[in-house]
Formats: sequence, C-alpha cells, structure tokens
Amino acid sequence: MSQRAIAQEAPELQGNLPPIGGFFQLFETEADLGGFYLSDFDFGGETMVTGYRRDRIAYDAETKEVILSLSPAPDGSEKTFWGGEIQRDGGHGYGDYEVVMQPAKAEGVVSSFFTYTGGAFGDPHHEIDIEFLGKDTTGLYANIFVDGEQMPGRHIPLGFDASEGMHLYRFEWRPEGVRWFADGEEIFYAAASETAMPQFRGKLFANIWAVAELQEPWAGEVDPDTNVKARYGCMSYVPLGRGGLQCQDFGPWTTMDATTTETAPEGHEEG
Repeated sequence: MSQRAIAQEAPELQGNLPPIGGFFQLFETEADLGGFYLSDFDFGGETMVTGYRRDRIAYDAETKEVILSLSPAPDGSEKTFWGGEIQRDGGHGYGDYEVVMQPAKAEGVVSSFFTYTGGAFGDPHHEIDIEFLGKDTTGLYANIFVDGEQMPGRHIPLGFDASEGMHLYRFEWRPEGVRWFADGEEIFYAAASETAMPQFRGKLFANIWAVAELQEPWAGEVDPDTNVKARYGCMSYVPLGRGGLQCQDFGPWTTMDATTTETAPEGHEEG
C-alpha cells in the first residue's frame, strides 16, 4: 500500500496546533535559523533546573552547524543552568522526521530532538523523542508520552559513540506505530498494538538541558560546573503521504564536511 493511501486512511490527529506542511533545513548560514523560534524563558518550577536563553544558541560558520550550549546560569538566576533550544511552530503530525546531530557527553545532560504538545497549547501532553543521555552516548533513548504518561522508554545501543561526530537520526510516526533509525538502520519499533500512540499534533523542538534530582536515576547527576554543547547540521519533516527533501538526501552524514554542504540547496519549506 502506498504512503499516500495510508495517509488517506489514517485517523485525523487532534489538537489546537494546526497541521503544517513539511520543511527541510540545512544550516548553511546563520539566517537559516530564521525559520525557528529561539527559546528565551524559564518554566517547570523546581522540576526543571534548566532555563532557556537565546545567548546559548550559536552558529558555527566553518562547520555550518547550529550549536546549543549548556552552562551554569549567572548568580541570582531562577535556574541552575541555562541551555539552548530552538522550536518550529505549527502542528507536526504523522510523517518522517530527521535530524543530523552530535549530542553532548556529560553526566546529567540530555540532548534532544522531539515533538511536543501540552498544557501550554491547550492540549494533553503528547510527545515523541530522540534523546541522548550524556552519561552514555553510545545509545539513543527512544521515548513516547501519551496523555502525560510515559511509555517504557528504551536506551538503544548504536554501535558507536554519538558524541564523537555527526550522525543521521530519524523517526517515522504512523497510526500503527513509531520507528526509530540511526544512519539508515532501524533500531527500535513501538507498535500501537502494544503501546499507546500520540494522538495530538506537536511542535518540533531541539534542545540541551540538565536534569533535576528526580531524574538522576535516569540520566545521572550533573556537575554544577558543566559546560557542554550539542551540534545540529540538518532537520527535516515530511508529512505522511507527501514528498519532500530530507536530511538523508545529502549524506552520508557520518563523513560529510563543510565543503560538501556548500554545494547543497538552501533550506526551504515544503508546501
């Protein structure tokens, strides 16, 4: 059955975020961040020790990468750490998501790429994650939230240390389940027949953050002097049943360098 036929039969996702078309973005210039909201806020009370600030977002013109950094917040700040986060507006639903990234390696630190909606948007908490735990970057943490309840997340061995270079990661969101991939190889499948699936469209995020005490058994205890970075080279989203450019079209990312990305087309919206 074709992808388009599946899309026509798929149940409509819910939510206050309107559905959007796909996008493809290589970060060839700093201006390519213009399609993203650069987070600058605190939230979560004591359950979140990281606030987000625009000055923790940088662009590396030599490598053509966006850098999200995490470092101690200035004295007197509400949060212990300030991290970088970028978002894309609109409701992202069923389809194919890709990111080329190099996560940070540090106890108690998480580097991520994920869909999310929740109370801030008038919806229940639904989420699909690619996360890297800095305490062990030889694995990818695959995770789902539905109505605020977390599925049993899985730390999937990769066969390489993700913190040592850029790699291509992907998840495919379908009514029947979610599949995660690393460098083109499927590494995990969560089936709707066994696990509840998100039913609400979400915004798309990439960020770096330090965990609070309650999350230390999962991610480790963060050193108060931690100063680390996660790097991002490409992001894309193709809605189910549609065509469009994806990050994988400009690989192999495991060996790609700045001279290769210079010849690629500019990032653009897939209408």
